[in-house]
Amino acid sequence: MKEFIENIEKDGAESAVRRVIPSPKKQLPTSIDIAREIAAESGTHSILDIDHVTDTPGFGIAIPLSNEELMTLFGTIEPSLEMVKLAENNEILMSFRECWEAVCFPIYSEGKPHQYVFAGRSGD
Repeated sequence: MKEFIENIEKDGAESAVRRVIPSPKKQLPTSIDIAREIAAESGTHSILDIDHVTDTPGFGIAIPLSNEELMTLFGTIEPSLEMVKLAENNEILMSFRECWEAVCFPIYSEGKPHQYVFAGRSGD
């Protein structure tokens, strides 16, 4: 007990408690399937939760932005990487979808699709 009190005085209560009651080591998943299994219904809160791309809204689905939505966001149907970076943290991007849904769209370079963007938000 004396050592515990000394540790509180030295390092603070949280650190002292961790020395006495170590937290269990979190086992990291070794595959996507295991990560999804561990997360179960709560999801991984990442791109791993996207099962497929379709126009029908639903849990774990990425819905492509329409040409109208692309025009609203970027003023073009062929956004560049620079345009996307400017909109990256823009709430308007996700205003087109509900919680637990994602959007996807291509980024263009020299008039051709170059990369794809997937962006979504959890219900938390």
